[in-house]
Amino acid sequence: MNAENKTERLFEAIQSSDVEQVNQLLDSGVDANRKNYSRGQHPLVLASSIGNLDIVEALLEAGANVNAKSGIAKSPKFNPTISVSSVPGNASLGEMISEALEDAPDQAKGFFAGFTQFVDAFSDENSISSAGTNEQQNSSQDEGVEFDEEENFDEEEEKTALIVAIASGHVEIVKTLLKAGAEVNPNTWHDSVPLVVAAKHGQLEIVHALISAGAEVNKPGWDCGGYTPLGMAVEHGQVEIVRVLLEAGANPLGGDSETTSLAIAAVHGYIEIMQLLLKTGVDINYPKGSYTALIGAANNGQFKMVQMLVEAGADVNAWYEGSNTPLRYAAYNGHREIHDYLYPLGAEDIRKYGEREIEKGVKKKERLQKKDVEDFIDAAMFGKVEAVKAAIEKEIDINAIGSNGETALMYAAHYVLFL
Repeated sequence: MNAENKTERLFEAIQSSDVEQVNQLLDSGVDANRKNYSRGQHPLVLASSIGNLDIVEALLEAGANVNAKSGIAKSPKFNPTISVSSVPGNASLGEMISEALEDAPDQAKGFFAGFTQFVDAFSDENSISSAGTNEQQNSSQDEGVEFDEEENFDEEEEKTALIVAIASGHVEIVKTLLKAGAEVNPNTWHDSVPLVVAAKHGQLEIVHALISAGAEVNKPGWDCGGYTPLGMAVEHGQVEIVRVLLEAGANPLGGDSETTSLAIAAVHGYIEIMQLLLKTGVDINYPKGSYTALIGAANNGQFKMVQMLVEAGADVNAWYEGSNTPLRYAAYNGHREIHDYLYPLGAEDIRKYGEREIEKGVKKKERLQKKDVEDFIDAAMFGKVEAVKAAIEKEIDINAIGSNGETALMYAAHYVLFL
């Protein structure tokens, strides 16, 4: 039997949790670090995903690299400093910049030439990875663990044994890997941060283990939106993990790449988490001139949270993006209870806006709740003829006004105009 066949046998044995055969193959000299040719899997990562501690220990004893990764390495999908996702249409960012620089000096053109090639490489990889989503999801299931879309755990992105063990909740395997020297603070920006993954999945015992192993409590995970461990715990309502992270020195403002933990908790209405955050003495009105906790709560209809924040000293007249205040958000979105509560507390000019907008906001909110109408209008807006026909056959009210104040026919007319 050649080396390649023995390697495949090893992976089959790991997949079926055949500890005896794994040991026999390793004793016969099969390389514990050799990835299978077709999938780019690493034995230790597969074993950690499946959750067989005996096999994990056998592989480590046979010399498996505890920080090895599985997957076929390709360009990362997200860069915290460069984003191509906002580029409209089918044109690449390079093409758009080239057009803009058509009359620019040669020196400027030369500078941007290399830059745009670099950025477009990320764009191309995003297109490729999107086309292969189904295949990637199937392969992750074959490896013994399912991951959701937010984490982008797929065959294209290399993951360590520690990350897959955390996501799968295999506590003893995590502890074993940590003892063997698994990296808890990856140096590369696109690598998953173990503490962020543990916080997301609510793995309290693993969070304790990672902190004890030296995990940085404020290290963001750029592969999942720039969430810090605390921000991720808040996002998923993990009260006890929030408590542990704060006690370990986590920055109480740390949320994701755009929002504070205060605003995240407010948006979801997590009262207990907000109480924990405020106990740290954090500024309830931070960041001034941006999306504060009170604005988030008012915008998302979290009445009890609004009350709590106001009583705790939140600025009811705080402005965001030029002219938006908590009262304005409440009025625009039809949150009458919040509007009526904030109205007597607001400045006169803000109250006037509320008076003008609250009734329209209430109607908009009522229309949004009619999902069948909204779906019908969306179908008309995007030219989905079959979906429109199906809705009409079900006797949808074709003259119903949607949340944006227009009927399906109006949106269909817009669609035709832009063809």
